[in-house]
Amino acid sequence: MKPGSTELILAADGDWWNSPRFPLQTLCQVRAAIQGGLRTYICRCVLPINVFNEKIFSVVWFFLAFILPLNTVSLAIWIWRIFPCNRLAFVRLTLWRTRLFNLSEISRASKKVETNYLGWDGVFVLRLIEHNHGSNLATVILGKLWEFYSNQMKAQEEGAVDLELGRPGDMGSVTSVAPSTSWHSCHAGACHLGHFTQQQKRSAAPPHNGYWSKCS
Repeated sequence: MKPGSTELILAADGDWWNSPRFPLQTLCQVRAAIQGGLRTYICRCVLPINVFNEKIFSVVWFFLAFILPLNTVSLAIWIWRIFPCNRLAFVRLTLWRTRLFNLSEISRASKKVETNYLGWDGVFVLRLIEHNHGSNLATVILGKLWEFYSNQMKAQEEGAVDLELGRPGDMGSVTSVAPSTSWHSCHAGACHLGHFTQQQKRSAAPPHNGYWSKCS
């Protein structure tokens, strides 16, 4: 912070041109041939390039001084957003936007997908997508992720049932299950986005703000 503060002090004193870091004049040695010999003289030299250097670095310093507090505030906000309660609230709100669940089912589904599937890094990436590209894209992505996750859970449950009944099951195919809209609707008692009428979509109002900040 010292270079910029020094420039401010010099400007306040009306002595802007006498910057100690970008001097306009200096002493230099000049060798000249006089009467058949080389002699060295100390002369005062002008450094006009420092006029431009001083202005350029002053602008850069003030820009960095302006950006530093903004970056600090932004870092604090993003650290706050990755707290468990805030991650769960974000997933709960985004799942509600997908219209895949009834309101009574969102809390259980959001906790499952946030804890068992997305993790803090997945929620962080979704928040970045929402911040840069809007909530619509983040909602669509989370809806597809939920479909894929629910199909994985269905395949695992079917494989476990096959093992209990003595039937051969292919548990290795769990990771290759493609997203679908058929199973999660009957498993969680939810309706797919396409099953909602336009009137239902328009009339669905979000709960009060305190609902999204709950940790349970």
